[in-house]
Amino acid sequence: MKRSTKLRLFGGVVIVLDLYLMGLYNVTGNTNIINTVLLFTFAYFFEKKIVKPAIELEKSENDTNE
Repeated sequence: MKRSTKLRLFGGVVIVLDLYLMGLYNVTGNTNIINTVLLFTFAYFFEKKIVKPAIELEKSENDTNE
């Protein structure tokens, strides 16, 4: 399995865990809005700063091997 796939799975687990905890502790009101904004911010920056460079690294490794 590629490194980028593992990273995306990890990010998905973090998001699902956060959603589970929001439901478990019955987060409502403004806290729910703030938590949702933080959740999507995490997902965006995780993809942009961690997963995308890993994909580029995989592509460069494949280019050097060919």
